[in-house]
Amino acid sequence: MADYLSHHGFDADVATSCWSARAALRETTYGTLVAVADLNQRPDLECVAELRTAAPRTWIIVVSLRRYPDAHQVVLGCGADSLLIAPYSFTELLGRLTAFACRSRPL
Repeated sequence: MADYLSHHGFDADVATSCWSARAALRETTYGTLVAVADLNQRPDLECVAELRTAAPRTWIIVVSLRRYPDAHQVVLGCGADSLLIAPYSFTELLGRLTAFACRSRPL
């Protein structure tokens, strides 16, 4: 994913855990963060909430590998701004990244 995004003009870093994502947020200001989360796992939802607290001005897109009832409400409740459910097209992800890049996230 990072290579694809870089190829399309988006700088991308990869964090493989919630801890490493929080560490990256301490070092770098991001316009948008893409987090893969299992919406059925409390630690994943807590991680999204922690990322929101750590980066209130960063757009957060959550990618879920499965459909869940009320998934959109769940991610919005954790502070995310958008949800993609796999399988999704990279065109859809690029569209959301482009839209978010055009405006600042309100607090």
